[in-house]
Amino acid sequence: MENNPNLYYNESKLEEATESEKFFLETMKQKLNSDWFVFHSVTFSAKDKGGTYYDREIDFLLFNPICGLLVVEVKGGKISCVNGKYTVGGRHCDPFGQARGNMYDFCRQLLQRLKTNSVPFKMAYAVAFPFAKADKLDLPLCDKAALIDANMLKKDVAKWCFSHIREHATIHAAADATASVSDILHVLAPTVESEDALGTAVDFETAEIERHSINPRQFLSLFAAFPRLKVSGCAGSGKTLLATEKARQLAGCGKRTLLLCYNKLLASQMARQFTPAMPVTVAAFYDFGIDVLGLPREKVAAHEKDPRAYKIIAQFLKNHIAAGRIRPYDAIIVDEAQDFTDEMWEIVNQLLANDAIFYVFYDPEQNIFGTSMSLPDFGVPPVMLTINCRNTQKITEELRKYSSHAIESAAGMPEGRAVKTLVGDCRENLGLILDKLINHQKIKRESITILGAHNLNHTSLGSDPVVQGFRIVEGSFGGAISYHTYMKFKGCDNKVIILLDVDEHDKRWGRAGIYTALSRAKSQAYILRKAVASSF
Repeated sequence: MENNPNLYYNESKLEEATESEKFFLETMKQKLNSDWFVFHSVTFSAKDKGGTYYDREIDFLLFNPICGLLVVEVKGGKISCVNGKYTVGGRHCDPFGQARGNMYDFCRQLLQRLKTNSVPFKMAYAVAFPFAKADKLDLPLCDKAALIDANMLKKDVAKWCFSHIREHATIHAAADATASVSDILHVLAPTVESEDALGTAVDFETAEIERHSINPRQFLSLFAAFPRLKVSGCAGSGKTLLATEKARQLAGCGKRTLLLCYNKLLASQMARQFTPAMPVTVAAFYDFGIDVLGLPREKVAAHEKDPRAYKIIAQFLKNHIAAGRIRPYDAIIVDEAQDFTDEMWEIVNQLLANDAIFYVFYDPEQNIFGTSMSLPDFGVPPVMLTINCRNTQKITEELRKYSSHAIESAAGMPEGRAVKTLVGDCRENLGLILDKLINHQKIKRESITILGAHNLNHTSLGSDPVVQGFRIVEGSFGGAISYHTYMKFKGCDNKVIILLDVDEHDKRWGRAGIYTALSRAKSQAYILRKAVASSF
């Protein structure tokens, strides 16, 4: 049949259904047209004479707005009827009485949900024996009239259902009934969205992610015999966690330790894991140089966007080391190593004491600055981390699209929701998302970070960073929503991440850029594209 019925069923329940139910549904798909609505496993509560509630389940409910509703009980297995008493699959039962009782209970439930006393449609009941033939059974006449057997399913069952409801309905529509088809469908297949569902889910998922994160001490114990080691890991594999723990272990042993990374935000985050008494220095590389050289930060800040300033700092730092003004370190740990230039590696090597411990953590997929990746050679192959323990399964699934290396979800990670992509006016779409997240789904402002490829005033927000009443600021300020370039935010994360102004014509939004920015989202991510995306 060209026009299939409108089907409503739960996949998981259908998987657990009997073979007779599955067969009946497949038959309805073939025999009924789009005038019919087919509902499988309709559950509701009914009340007995004593006032006690009990659960009811209708195997199938067939609804045709022209003729009415048909409650169908489906039975399989060996069926026998002796003196009006049925045995199905070796068990005594009353399938017709069950179908009839379900019909009356459902009618009461329907009227209650519609808040009316007027029955809107005729209602009848039937019993289906998909694998049995009625001519082989001696059934009571009243039951035979309500039977759908194997022979009937091969014939025009749609015509039979239509006629049966019109001619054998035991519940009749009231003349003053006003309920519409949409009212009935709303009762049988309601569309409900809890406004705070995402907020609760995000908090739960974040807790689950933390619970299934790696145990850094146990992990690092596997490599205790290696004084120098490179660790390559996919996004979310715990590289920063391992780097921080390694530095803590070494400092705890009294070793003078230097923990370096590229990003200031990440350095601040890692520094909070140590007490002032511990012999460890935590810093972004160029901040480390500024501090060692004793340069006034206010003067350096004025030249922050000038790449020549970093070369000058690097040269001064080399001179400082050559003059013996910096005591070598017993151990150096480098995170974000893929961002370190040849010049930076030269300086790091000069800071190492003889026989110093040296660990390097990196992700080649996050080489967003296009460095040469001239990592130190320790004579042993790098350890490869391919398990993501920071993002939900759905986000990890999206990350695979932008990664040429293996990346899997850690066991037990929450599934989460698919990454959502919106194409068009990024400012307008951002406003819609923020309104939904904050006002309807109760996500806290501090749980949301917007990431772009350029400074805020060079985005679609321009000089008016107030969207739908929400103030967006570059950095982190109370009451506002934070915006960062994904380059500055690399190594950090938040519960919800929104990628802003993703543009296939912008070189900064290549595979590595999207991969890096997207991997910052623990629980939910949005990609706001300026134009239709091409395949990378």
